[in-house]
Amino acid sequence: MSLPQTMAEKLLSRRNLAGKPVRAGEFVEARIDGAMCHYHAAEPMRDMALEAGFKDGLPRVWDPDRVYVLLDHHQPALSQKLADENALVRKEVDRLGIRCFHDAEPGIAHQMMLDYGLARPGELIVGNDSHTVGYGSVNAGATGITRADMLYVLLFGELWFQVPESVKVVLNGHQPGYPIAKDIMLFLAGRHGDDFAQGKSIEYSGSLVPQLSIDSRTCLSTHGVEVGAKFALFEADEATHRYVKARTDTPYEPLAPDADAAYAAEIRLNVDEMPFVVAKPHQFGNVAPVDEAKGTRIHQAQIGSCANGRFEDIEIAARMLQGRKVAKGVRFIISPASQQVYLQCLKAGLIEKLNATDDEIAAVMGHEISHALREHARERISRQMVTQTAVGIAGALFGIGDVGQGLGNMVADVTLNLPNSRTHEVEADRMGVELAARAGYDPRAAIALWNKMRRAGGSQPPQWLSTHPSHETRVRDLEVYAQRVMPLYEAAKQ
Repeated sequence: MSLPQTMAEKLLSRRNLAGKPVRAGEFVEARIDGAMCHYHAAEPMRDMALEAGFKDGLPRVWDPDRVYVLLDHHQPALSQKLADENALVRKEVDRLGIRCFHDAEPGIAHQMMLDYGLARPGELIVGNDSHTVGYGSVNAGATGITRADMLYVLLFGELWFQVPESVKVVLNGHQPGYPIAKDIMLFLAGRHGDDFAQGKSIEYSGSLVPQLSIDSRTCLSTHGVEVGAKFALFEADEATHRYVKARTDTPYEPLAPDADAAYAAEIRLNVDEMPFVVAKPHQFGNVAPVDEAKGTRIHQAQIGSCANGRFEDIEIAARMLQGRKVAKGVRFIISPASQQVYLQCLKAGLIEKLNATDDEIAAVMGHEISHALREHARERISRQMVTQTAVGIAGALFGIGDVGQGLGNMVADVTLNLPNSRTHEVEADRMGVELAARAGYDPRAAIALWNKMRRAGGSQPPQWLSTHPSHETRVRDLEVYAQRVMPLYEAAKQ
């Protein structure tokens, strides 16, 4: 009779190349299901491969379908050095025949892994970033590895592990009408130390878990690394299956712990009794009730990052800001975790608030892509490629299904993009209507859209589209340039 196992033990037993069950503390050579490489992909693919003696770089990857390369973080490139690195990654991806490549897509690689169904229940996934652990939200055993380890994985599709002990975190209580995952993790770190799971695997369970969204679970799993965890796993439930199957038809085998599995520790928390907390500088575990920080002057606030840039994080901010304004002297930055999250927010807020037409949405997308074009020029990206990008994004946007309510005043109250100078804004307006026209959308819709936004935002247009020119100046300029690109629109419609 086999001994009961935790999820980590079960995962590494299934992937053990020796074909036998393993226990915490044992070493194992494990088969890898997926390898995530982000903007540092050039190092294991090229630089380290050259150091290892491969004169032309990495000679092969073990499975071109299981290597996921997602250029994130610095997109568009912020320097010539980054642009050159991105160009090298593109060359290596093409040379090695890697099929899953997301090139210069705005967002964070970890969210894109979830968006595109690349992390699935029961899989063992490694990545060149510590927050790879976040895929545990969908029952994947995922962990960050060094670039040297990634070189080995890319070649052979396997890696050694020491099977971690597991900490069982039992969450009970009720989910309120707002996300509390961040509070949960900070509270646990403050009470038990920011190393309570050092080198271990966290297993989340309890009556609260079925109430948590995948967004909230991803926050908790992602922050596993901030308390030292190797894995941070949720069991797969109906919410997990709905989320994953909406994104991929790849079959999978979920993980579940055995009833009598042995744990190194068990932590219990009733969230109904948990206060709101804040982490003070400069340590994740330096946590105090938020009342202790009351009155502290801040200069910048951000909603974003690997752990907190998802729809529910932005939605609650929009609700809280409704009828209010950001305090003078505070920079409030909203960074959606991926292009898909951004479009989800756009669909839930802008379209419903302004009743925007397809042509008006194209004007928005053209405007934002035009800002990126200034940076893409550093990488010698042609205007034709940007036009194709506009068409693709617009197509993706118009195919999105309905999402939740609650971002009614998002356009007026929340900034989703960093402000640009007046000159850059005018250039973006002009190029935006051209991109829309080339993609087959009426460039004159930009004028109607800005008038709608003026009405929605009161005396000033909404902040999220960087309102440096006056409304009157902007509309007059758009009228001229929309008419100028009408022949492009007419040609695209034929």
